[in-house]
Amino acid sequence: MRAIVGVALAGVAYPFSTDAGAYGQIASNLLAGKGLVAISGWGVFRAVYPPLYPVLFAALGPLLNPLIDLAIAWTLVRLGDGLGNRDAGLIAASFYLLWPVAWLFTATPQKDTLAILLVSLIALSLLRLRAQWRTIEAAKLGISAGLLALTQPAFVTFVPIAALILCRDWRLGYAALVAAAVMLPWWVRNWILFDAFVPLTTSSGFNLLVSVTGYYAPMKPFLAMGELEGSKAALREALRLFADNPVPVLIHRAGSAVRAFALEGYVPAVFAQAPWPGRSMASFVPLLQGFWVALVLASAWGFRSAPRELKLLLLAGLIQFATVNVWFEFAERHRYLVMPFLFMAAGIGVATIIRKRQAHIL
Repeated sequence: MRAIVGVALAGVAYPFSTDAGAYGQIASNLLAGKGLVAISGWGVFRAVYPPLYPVLFAALGPLLNPLIDLAIAWTLVRLGDGLGNRDAGLIAASFYLLWPVAWLFTATPQKDTLAILLVSLIALSLLRLRAQWRTIEAAKLGISAGLLALTQPAFVTFVPIAALILCRDWRLGYAALVAAAVMLPWWVRNWILFDAFVPLTTSSGFNLLVSVTGYYAPMKPFLAMGELEGSKAALREALRLFADNPVPVLIHRAGSAVRAFALEGYVPAVFAQAPWPGRSMASFVPLLQGFWVALVLASAWGFRSAPRELKLLLLAGLIQFATVNVWFEFAERHRYLVMPFLFMAAGIGVATIIRKRQAHIL
């Protein structure tokens, strides 16, 4: 069904200002032999967007997102096994497949579900390494970490944070080497293009300026400088503005974090700009928000009896938000980092209720 939805809506066009519009264009340019490049009225961007999702989208088209969804469901089941609760994993996978956001993402070239998959695989590897060291598992961790950096750079520091909290094993340096090997082609490509080391993307300065000012307009003069020099200049301007008047920025950042965890507003904003559903997207908002509230409540219940490892994974995600994400452009999609752990906690909560009722009946 996900594949049918994806294929049926594959022709829906999105403005370049959304990630869906940018990734769709990058994939098209790649297929046309132009390389990983995005072109808009603001300029030509060669490394503003991370490369993995558009490469996969160019290869698989509208089948990509349904395949990612199935892989996430499988990984959640395996996470349940790793936590000693397969029933909870099965319920968590069911919750994910019912998640309205994922259904809508099926029809859009968005990297977010790919990031969720890679975070889930990283968590699975860390759980296994916590139980027993295996070199092959460390290699899997490194591959997933490298691919996550090439998908959603904003999440990259989650890996060392979670590793320090769960494992604290010096041998994880091997995983770091594997991650570096995965990213090496991207580094070489960027060095050739920019004559400089660009480890992730050229967007960090722009993102920080948006975070400090609260809107996109100030970026235009910096974009005119070129993406690398413009990003550096935007970073300096953002730091200057923050140093001059930090209190409003801190208040805005705190409000952004609260909104990100309270509302499910990013997806409606993306789809409202598309030919479908456009303005009718407002009718989907109660469904999206209702599911999010129900998931938070079920997760809170489940965390009461969740294994310590799951709580530590959530803690690592929250530390990631507080130390990195919230200081840059931050929206609801950036808290998708912890969605696998919330689905697992909700699964544990529901599985516990079912077992108690079965025991009561018996």
